[in-house]
Amino acid sequence: MKASRFGVSRFARASSTSNSPAEATEASIEESVRTAGRAYYDRIYGGWDVDRLDAAAFIDGSLVITWHMKSEWVRQHRDGDMSRDELGEKIQATVERHDE
Repeated sequence: MKASRFGVSRFARASSTSNSPAEATEASIEESVRTAGRAYYDRIYGGWDVDRLDAAAFIDGSLVITWHMKSEWVRQHRDGDMSRDELGEKIQATVERHDE
């Protein structure tokens, strides 16, 4: 049976030098997106049969961003039809901020 979507939630955390875990930086949020995206890419490359990843980043229970990544993009990159930069741009275009 083919699943249509795979969802993941990832908490963005501030650096260990920060006094407040609620003070996540742009870099920590970006790292959360990269980490989840890389894990999803590896699984699609390894044969998972799903259509897309829907992901969200939270800070102390508050939604900060949502984004998605389509499996087709992974296959296009794997097959040489899309560059790494193009893949990144596609993912970046799906990011929606919820903390502003």
